[in-house]
Amino acid sequence: MHRLPTKSALWRYRLASCLLFFLIIGLFPAVGVLVYGVITRDIPCITISGYIFGGLILLLLFNFILTSKLRCPLCLVSPLQNRGCSKHRDVQRIFGSHRLKVAKSILVEGHFSCPYCGEMTAMEIRSTNR
Repeated sequence: MHRLPTKSALWRYRLASCLLFFLIIGLFPAVGVLVYGVITRDIPCITISGYIFGGLILLLLFNFILTSKLRCPLCLVSPLQNRGCSKHRDVQRIFGSHRLKVAKSILVEGHFSCPYCGEMTAMEIRSTNR
């Protein structure tokens, strides 16, 4: 099982996983408020949904910047981004997304399996004992 090189990489993985869940969870109220505003023709509701969508877009951009710097210690591909690379044959998905599976594994289980190489990485820092 591989380990992460620095404490900052550990925190970036956890922050990126939380942001991914906030993006998914925040999408439901935004769509709900928009649909309600359109059905009732309530302009303040439509405006609020616009603010929520704007915040989600900012979170998406920040998440993209954050996850572009995260790499699997073995294959050096970002496991929290959807690349055009072929996935490992045993990759598991949640709701059709390997990114959600990786994020859930990071936050709940304390390790993740890279969807590209299939190797496990612990959410721990490498020991530097020599």
